[in-house]
Amino acid sequence: MNEPKRTGSSSARLAQPLEQLSIALLGLAILVTSDACHRRSTPSRVAVPLPAEEAARMLEEVEVEARGVARYQAVLKVRGKGPDGRFSVTQLIVFERPDRVRVELMGAFGSTRWVAVASEDEILVWFPGRREFVRETQVERVVGALMGVELTAREVIAALSGSGLPLDGLRPVAAVREDGVTRIELGEIKVELEDSQVKSVRRADYRVSYPTSWRAAGRPAPDRIELANEKLQAVLRVEDLDVNVRLHPEAFIVEVPEEATQLELAQIGGEAFFVTTSR
Repeated sequence: MNEPKRTGSSSARLAQPLEQLSIALLGLAILVTSDACHRRSTPSRVAVPLPAEEAARMLEEVEVEARGVARYQAVLKVRGKGPDGRFSVTQLIVFERPDRVRVELMGAFGSTRWVAVASEDEILVWFPGRREFVRETQVERVVGALMGVELTAREVIAALSGSGLPLDGLRPVAAVREDGVTRIELGEIKVELEDSQVKSVRRADYRVSYPTSWRAAGRPAPDRIELANEKLQAVLRVEDLDVNVRLHPEAFIVEVPEEATQLELAQIGGEAFFVTTSR
């Protein structure tokens, strides 16, 4: 009886799986080595302390750039979420340094719900539909009642012009640079800068952020601003912006009729822009 013909020796047959195993192990070793080299070549993020003088210089540059916007007028499309749910409103806003601000909240069909003119010392709000007004020296409290965030006139100007808050006169307590972002502490205020612009400013009661690289794009002021505190989150999209143009001579004058009724601060909460959708 003839035996089946065998091809190749037993040692040759054994060498084939051994060769395949060697190739697999070699590939695994290459992968492990490559991963280890990658980890060694990718530096870990390390926060590098900055001298106080350098941090102060950076803040001064930001403040100087912001002060370059001396006069401002724009349409703000405001979207967000407040205590009563989501809202969407349009505002007309004008300012002139050092501290004059006008804000007009638009109503249905182009009407005006209210118009406010403020300085650092006083704010006047006129409600034409109700023929009522508020005149107060506590500017930030009135702004908080109408806009959800308590801001002075100078703080409104700073938020619109890109510094987040008035930074002049503030001294850095600590500063570090990490992964291209500079973080500066000014007591209770924390500032983040990236690519020569403010990315965010945080204070105990609210936060201002600039999500777009508006300075790198050559814009004179931010095109998008985010405001947030414990009860409100709002995105302000800036449209039809004009800076350093001649303003109307009566931009910061509001005529209140003699027969108008003066309100107390506690009576204007229902006119806040974040309750617009429920009205």
